[in-house]
Amino acid sequence: MVGFDGGYAEYMLAPIEHLVALPDEIGLAEAAPLPCAGLTTYTGFRKAALAPGQRTVGIGVGGPGHLAISIGAAFGGRVYAVTSSRNKVQDALERGAAFAGSAEDVARRLHDDGGAEVVLNTVDDLGPLATIMTEVAIGAKIVLAAAADAPLPIDALQFLTHQLQVFGTFFGSPGDLEELLALAVTHGIRPQIEGYRVEDVNQAQDNLRNNKVRYRAVVEF
Repeated sequence: MVGFDGGYAEYMLAPIEHLVALPDEIGLAEAAPLPCAGLTTYTGFRKAALAPGQRTVGIGVGGPGHLAISIGAAFGGRVYAVTSSRNKVQDALERGAAFAGSAEDVARRLHDDGGAEVVLNTVDDLGPLATIMTEVAIGAKIVLAAAADAPLPIDALQFLTHQLQVFGTFFGSPGDLEELLALAVTHGIRPQIEGYRVEDVNQAQDNLRNNKVRYRAVVEF
C-alpha cells in the first residue's frame, strides 16, 4: 500500500486471526489480487444485496473491474460492463458480462431493458457514472469502489424520486475473504495477472505508471 514500508517483502508477521487459508485450487500469484481488488468488489455487491437476475453495471474493466464482472455474474447478476477500450469488450464478455461497451452503449441498452438496479463504479473518472445515472431503476443501489476528486454526479431530485442508495466499499473482513475464495473456487474466478520477478520490480512500476499493465501486476519470488 502506498505510504507503508514492506510492500515487496518476501515474508511478514501477522496476527493469526487476520489470516485466511488459501484453497489448494488457487495459486499464490493468482490469489494476490483477490484480497484487494477482488475483496473490495465482493463486499460492494454484498452491501448492495445483489440478487440473481438483477441488472448490474460494472463501470471499468481494469484491475478491480475485470474481477467485478466475474463476481457479479457469480452472484447471478445480469452484468453490463462499461469500458472505454474496444479491446476489452471481448474480455468482459468472456468473464461473464451479458453486454459490454461504452457508457453510452450500455445506457442505451439499459433504457431498453428497464434500467440499472445495481451500479458498481471502479474508476476515478466519474463521466461514465454520470451517463449510467441517466438510466437507473427505482431503488437502484450505487456502489463506489474508487475515489475521485469531484462531486458525485447524482441529482438531489433523482436521489429522492428514485429512492437511491449509495454505498462505499473498501476491502473487507477475513470472513468476507473466506467467502470470496470459496466463490472463486466454485465459479472458477481468477484474476488476469502479469508476473514480474522481484529484480524486475522497477519495470513493473514503470509499466504501471505508463498504463501498460493489463489488469494486475504481481511480483513473484
